[in-house]
Amino acid sequence: MLKFLCMSWLAAIEIDRRQQVITSTDKLKELLGGSWTIGDTPGLIAEGASTEVLLPVSGSVWLRSRDLNELRGILWKARKDIVETRNLPCTFAIAKIGEAANGDTSAAEQSARVELERRIRRNKAAKCGGDGTPSLPLLASCMIQPALPANEWVPGIVDNAQHRRRALTHFSSLGRLKRGFGTMKAFLERFPEAKDLDPASQWPWQFRDLASFPNDQYIALLKADADNMSALARDVPLGELRDFGEALESTIWQALQEAVTLVVKGKKWKRFPVVPIVRAGEDTSILCRRDLALDLAIHFAANYARLARENEQLSKAAGA
Repeated sequence: MLKFLCMSWLAAIEIDRRQQVITSTDKLKELLGGSWTIGDTPGLIAEGASTEVLLPVSGSVWLRSRDLNELRGILWKARKDIVETRNLPCTFAIAKIGEAANGDTSAAEQSARVELERRIRRNKAAKCGGDGTPSLPLLASCMIQPALPANEWVPGIVDNAQHRRRALTHFSSLGRLKRGFGTMKAFLERFPEAKDLDPASQWPWQFRDLASFPNDQYIALLKADADNMSALARDVPLGELRDFGEALESTIWQALQEAVTLVVKGKKWKRFPVVPIVRAGEDTSILCRRDLALDLAIHFAANYARLARENEQLSKAAGA
């Protein structure tokens, strides 16, 4: 019994197909709401008396626990909040940290990390096979996320042409609508140029709001993904993993904020011209006016390289 109490476990919670989840709808406000549902997942994971969160990154959370029963309860609640309430595809895995040799826990922890990552990959891959889910055509599809069934009906809303598509939806789509405004507000509050913009008429709620001129048919999509980040994080000691993840998040946000400020400052905008639709870990996707895209990409990359070198946690992990 004493030996069991001295054991510890690692657990990982990974949101699957993050970009697919976010882009499963064709309205900008709902894209932002989808991004929030993933970005807010670390806040759903509670720590316990014997359980700590090691890596609270958007869409990916790692935990370490000395109490398997407590860990089981935390993971079960996380499944309810993430899978059932938010309808997000999610993978869970647990690996036991073995006994330390000669009092050195680093080798045992590293072995457990490798095993945890292997189990995460295995569990994700297993979802590609048959799972017994009924394959009959949907009797009614969600009007916002067509791949999902409709289980919310608001018949009175059909008289309003603007909101008609919300009359027959999946419950998770309603959450996207409610959270889209808050996500946009939190982003725009970072910029003085957006301070006096009217939310209804000057925030970019539709794709056409990001067009460079009235008859323009194109907008720009920028995608940034830090290279070799998984291998880099693998070498970070477990006790420093949380600081590493938070340093990465804050560095990318600061790099993006400084880049956007450089391309929008000193100008009057009919609609704010930049919206990040994915901000999860090292992954970033941005929609913007196409005439700003090249400058924004150059500044974002340069800022990230500079800030990463200046950040103690990131430079230490990179061996700089």
